[in-house]
Amino acid sequence: MIVSLNPSLTLCVMHCYFQDYMNFRKFKYFRLDGSSAISDRRDMVRNFQNRNDIFVFLLSTRAGGLGINLTAADTVIFYEIDWNPTQDQQAMDRTHRLGQTKEVTVYRLICKDTIEEKILQRAKQKNAVQELVMKGKQVQDDHLMRQEDVVSLLLDDTQIAHKLKEISMQVNYSLISR
Repeated sequence: MIVSLNPSLTLCVMHCYFQDYMNFRKFKYFRLDGSSAISDRRDMVRNFQNRNDIFVFLLSTRAGGLGINLTAADTVIFYEIDWNPTQDQQAMDRTHRLGQTKEVTVYRLICKDTIEEKILQRAKQKNAVQELVMKGKQVQDDHLMRQEDVVSLLLDDTQIAHKLKEISMQVNYSLISR
């Protein structure tokens, strides 16, 4: 996820894969991930909020934790989405805290025909179910995930067709051998 600090192009990247690029471009940045000490986390966030020379804040979405305030940022870019849409929402909310004076733009980088595209679709379904439950409405069948949907998350169309053919042959064989 990427978030912007100065008017030109400061970005807070909420994924660690961008570190090499930041070094290559000689951008000043902070990196916060699961290996960062708690005391360092507080200092990095404070410095990002207060220093104009920090171009990017690299942050693993899950390592960010509660209480992180990134209102110096105005752009969020998700490089990778989470199976749990609440995790991504909390990551976005880090820029939408009290005190945010800028409009925040959120981008999601999703490759077509990949697992990420399916995860995003699933996240939308989860959000729809959550919204219905919160409003006390009935959940409709089209908001539930079928067994076929789960399989399609893990296999591509060719693999599914092959598996169905395999199962069909097994069923036919067992019917013939009776």
